[in-house]
Amino acid sequence: MASTVDFRTHVDQSCRYSEEFVNIYYDCMDKKRRHLTRLYLDKATLVWNGNAVSGHDALGEFFESLPSSEFQVHTLDCQPVHGKEMSRPALMVSVYMLWKVCINGLCLYVMYYFSSLWYNDPCKNSFSDQATQGQTTLLVVTGGSVKFDGNKQHYFNQNFLLTAQASPTSDQPVWKIASDCFRFQDWAS
Repeated sequence: MASTVDFRTHVDQSCRYSEEFVNIYYDCMDKKRRHLTRLYLDKATLVWNGNAVSGHDALGEFFESLPSSEFQVHTLDCQPVHGKEMSRPALMVSVYMLWKVCINGLCLYVMYYFSSLWYNDPCKNSFSDQATQGQTTLLVVTGGSVKFDGNKQHYFNQNFLLTAQASPTSDQPVWKIASDCFRFQDWAS
C-alpha cells in the first residue's frame, strides 16, 4: 500500500508542477518572450511544425522571430516518465482521434480516445536517459488555440519533456525543458 501512496503522491506533485510550468511558459510566450529560453536546458531541442531548433542562442532567435501571440490552453495532461522509484524509463502513449463535424452550419469537435499503452525501454542508454540523464522527468501535453499578431486563430498541440533541476535557493525543483514539440492542428478547408 505504501508504494501506491508514494506513486499517488508522485503523480499529484507532477500535476501541480505541470500546471505551474504551463502557466509560466505561456505567460512568457505571450508577454516576456525574451526570458523564454531560461525555461530550456542548454542542449534542449524544439520542433516547431517539423522544424528543429537546438541550443539557447538558436531558440532565442527563433522565439524573437515569432509575431506577438495570444495563447489559450484548453487541455493539459501530464505524467511522470521515470524517477528514482522506477527501475527503468517508462512512457505511456495515448492514442486519440479528433474530428470536426459540421451539421447545418454548426461545427463541433469530437475527440475519441482509442487506447493507452505503457512502453518500457529495456535499453541501458535509452533516448529518455540521454535527454534527461536519469533525472526525474515529466511529460506534459497541452492543447489549445493561439492567435499571432491578432490574426486568425489556430489550434495547437504541444508536448514538453521536463526534467527536475536542483534549485540553489529552494528545496523545490526547477523544471527545465529537455524537449519541446509544437504543432498546429488546423483543418483543411
